[in-house]
Amino acid sequence: MARLAFTALPSLNKTLVLELARCEYVARRENVIALGNSGTGKTHIALGLGLPPARRTCRSASPRRGHG
Repeated sequence: MARLAFTALPSLNKTLVLELARCEYVARRENVIALGNSGTGKTHIALGLGLPPARRTCRSASPRRGHG
């Protein structure tokens, strides 16, 4: 999220995106819904918000090498 060009998406709520980037919504088991027209960067934002916590979860849940 640090490299996101907020100036390219002026309608994007920067404060909210940076808050969501802390991934606290995952621990609270909350959903995030992105709405907008086609080509407005919803998938880009969703990947930026979803991949980091998914990687942490998968890394901690995966078996160690040679154990499984």
